Formats: sequence, C-alpha cells, structure tokens
Amino acid sequence: MYLSAALLGKGGKPYLPVTLDAKMMILKSFMKWLHDAKYIQYPLHEESLSTSLYEQEIPNRDLYYHEVKQLLDYYKVHPINYGLLTMLAMTGLRIQEIAKASWGDVYLDSLSGHYRLRGVDKGGKKFDKLLHPSLYERILAFRERLHVSTVIKHK
Repeated sequence: MYLSAALLGKGGKPYLPVTLDAKMMILKSFMKWLHDAKYIQYPLHEESLSTSLYEQEIPNRDLYYHEVKQLLDYYKVHPINYGLLTMLAMTGLRIQEIAKASWGDVYLDSLSGHYRLRGVDKGGKKFDKLLHPSLYERILAFRERLHVSTVIKHK
C-alpha cells in the first residue's frame, strides 16, 4: 500500500504505525460515507486493508499528576481555560461531553450538598459527575468572565 511505503513522515521517512492506523481510519470512514451517500456504488471501505498495532506501538498519552498541575498552574490567571482544563482533569469527561453540557445540567444534590453534572456520554449512556467544590468555583469564575448567569435553577 502506498501510505505504508511513501516517505511522507517526519524527516522524509515512512509513517509510524500509529499514524498509518489513524490515516487509514479516516480514509475508511470517508469511503463508507461516500458509499452510504450513494456517491460510489462499490463499498471500497469493506475492501480496504486493515492496519494492526502492537500494544507497544500505541503512544502513552496520559498526563502525570505533575504535568496536569503544571498545566493548571500556567492557566491559573485565565479563568476560561483554567475552568475547562480543571473540568477535564477532575471529571474524566471527554471534551465533547463537556461541550454538550449546559448550565441547566448542573444541580445541587440535596443529600450531599455538592453540585453535580448530568449528561450523556459518547456511547449514549447517562452520567452523573460530582463537581468538587474547587471545580464548581472555577466554573463560576469561568461563567462570570463570560458574563453569563451563575444561578442554578432548581428542578
């Protein structure tokens, strides 16, 4: 296959396996869309070769505690980035899940006295996340900076 042998990677070298896997996933997805939308009659996505990665080829993208702390400390003076990054770090939610959340999804749990966030994850499963008091304060600062309401409507 052309992509696996082409000298298009860093330094004019072939693509790394993880890069090749990502590019193939995008191409297959696009070919499937073309077929589903009736732009092409033949299902090319079904005939494409698959890439396979060994576990040691998958890069570790986890951040260590000290790296998260450095990132948060750097953005401490920027309430919007600080609030978003804290939300990502403290809840484990995906960016898309946070982006879909609205202020109306935040509620005060009368039993614990803590604020919580309700939503739906990537797989369509409902979640209910605790908003640690320090995170809630950062969200309030974020909203105040945007000049939007910080009032929680009780349901």
